[in-house]
Amino acid sequence: MDLHHELKEFLSEAETGHSIFQLDHFVTIKEGLTPWGMYRQALRELKGRYNALRSLVIERIKAQQKIAKTKKPLKKVEWAFRLEETEERIAQNLRDFSRFFAHARHLKELIGDKDRDKLEADFWQERLKIKAAFEVMSTGRISESMSFLLLSLPKPMQETVSAFMVDPKSAAEYIDAIDVPEFKAVKVDILPQIEQEVQQAMIGYEPKEL
Repeated sequence: MDLHHELKEFLSEAETGHSIFQLDHFVTIKEGLTPWGMYRQALRELKGRYNALRSLVIERIKAQQKIAKTKKPLKKVEWAFRLEETEERIAQNLRDFSRFFAHARHLKELIGDKDRDKLEADFWQERLKIKAAFEVMSTGRISESMSFLLLSLPKPMQETVSAFMVDPKSAAEYIDAIDVPEFKAVKVDILPQIEQEVQQAMIGYEPKEL
């Protein structure tokens, strides 16, 4: 294999974004911890990818227009390269969008119609319990910042979280018992909808004839 083909093979395998494993475990699960927390995180990521795709579709249209209009060969090449990079970013964001959509769908089923305010309170209680558990396991006590967080909680929550400061063994057992969901792959073809949205928005800004 010559150098050119070897390089093309390397570049084709290059992954500029996060892997599926990272999206699952280090974005949605790590940041969320509870089904409600994971659901909120998945929605944030989903919205971020949706907004990114809209911007990228606009970039693609601009690049296509520049390629069609410019007569300078070097400019055509420059915009062709930009278009290629934009297409790669669109593909990456589409993959991420589909994964976070799968997260959101699965987690919404787990949450059901439970009270959102209670789910939010439970999320922060569980998050602080885990933080306290790790601090006790690693240092034998909680940090000053954790103490201030504890004081800001409602009294019943303070008692629940405080229980994890006493016994490192119970903290370890709690961490071991945390349920980590498994997400099934879902492919969502959202690009045509975004392209239509951009095209419709452009109509409102077209110059009007006098």
